[in-house]
Amino acid sequence: MENGSATESYLNSQINDSESSEISSDKAKPVDNIKEYDLQSIDQKVFLLIKENNDLLKKIKDDIDVKIAVDETKDKAFNKLYDELKEAKEKDNIKDSAIRPLLGDLLLFYDSLIKFKSKIETNNKNDEMLLKETDFILDELLEIFYRQNIEIIPENSDRTYDSKIQKAVKIEKNQEIDDNKIIKIIRSGFLWKDKMLRPQEVCVNKHN
Repeated sequence: MENGSATESYLNSQINDSESSEISSDKAKPVDNIKEYDLQSIDQKVFLLIKENNDLLKKIKDDIDVKIAVDETKDKAFNKLYDELKEAKEKDNIKDSAIRPLLGDLLLFYDSLIKFKSKIETNNKNDEMLLKETDFILDELLEIFYRQNIEIIPENSDRTYDSKIQKAVKIEKNQEIDDNKIIKIIRSGFLWKDKMLRPQEVCVNKHN
């Protein structure tokens, strides 16, 4: 009786172990399925991230290409404008070199008219008609100067000699007058396009 009971107990334990193994196996299957699903989801997310990054990189590259193209266009336009301005400046320099002698002759004509007017005022005070005609010619000449961007150098407000715009053609020594003061403007000076055309000729007082 005892042997039969032991055998029966052994068989029951084997059956229970087998059932426990099957139950454990059944429980493990859903876990494996969940892990597999998670891996697929992660793969998809990684793929999407890589695709998004590739799209972003492509957009950045396209933007850079566009900027490079725009910059090249700007550089070409700037270089063309620079060349045109340089060529125009060279032409202006050639033109200025050609016209400068003519302007010098006009300045001499102006000097002659000023002297002539001074003589009229000194010797022919009653000849108003001649004086008016002379003033008319001077006004016309000054209008020509204006159209050619020629300006008369104004007299210094403090009458101090300025070597940048004036030329001392006569020196006087008078201790009663401040040193380096202009005593008299002998001949008018002119600027042309803001550059020196002819300095103002003056008489300057010097103590030494």
